[in-house]
Amino acid sequence: MARLGTVIELMQGARDRYSTLDLRIHVRVDDDLLLGSVEGGRSSRVADGDADTATLGVRELDVRASVASPRRWRMRFPDHEQGRDGNRWWSTDPNGFTTGVGGRTGVDTPESDVQPFEELWDPGLVIAEVWCELAGRTTVAGRNGITVRARPRPVPRPNGLDYIVFDWPGGDSHELVVDTELGIVLRLRSFLGGQEFLREEITELGVDPTLPEGFFVDGTRADG
Repeated sequence: MARLGTVIELMQGARDRYSTLDLRIHVRVDDDLLLGSVEGGRSSRVADGDADTATLGVRELDVRASVASPRRWRMRFPDHEQGRDGNRWWSTDPNGFTTGVGGRTGVDTPESDVQPFEELWDPGLVIAEVWCELAGRTTVAGRNGITVRARPRPVPRPNGLDYIVFDWPGGDSHELVVDTELGIVLRLRSFLGGQEFLREEITELGVDPTLPEGFFVDGTRADG
């Protein structure tokens, strides 16, 4: 059984173990529970017993992500693409940027936001925000992983937010599967009151693929 310190070291050093990742990520979001998490508890509509309006339901989608660094990435959603190459941002979504799974859109230049799915490909950011305990081993996408249970650790910031990465979407507990070789998070599950409202799971992983020149610059040079 791995030691907690070993797993934390894996997460902390993940960004040094690859140059580029090509990820296929399956995302599942329970929007009713998500709304409750964002509002600091179960949604007021559910609490008031208005069952007709509390039916946002569950969203599932598959995303392809290519990541070279926090300043060089490209996301391909089912109906649009977006990316960043240094200081240049681009999106084919008429509603603006969608940063993260929750769908914060209409951001002109989301410089201050956490990068899309950064909690998966740079989990060193997460370490200071949660208390962790080991919970065994498993496999995700054919890769060996260590399961970690995590609960929020208050880290107050001057802007009033307690967390950087997990402020959105929130939750009162999380489960991470940490890749034993790379240290990235293969699967993240977030819970509210014991119910899963968010799952981000890597279904395919390519390490240091060869990408064409200009790949991150705009949406006209996609390789499919």
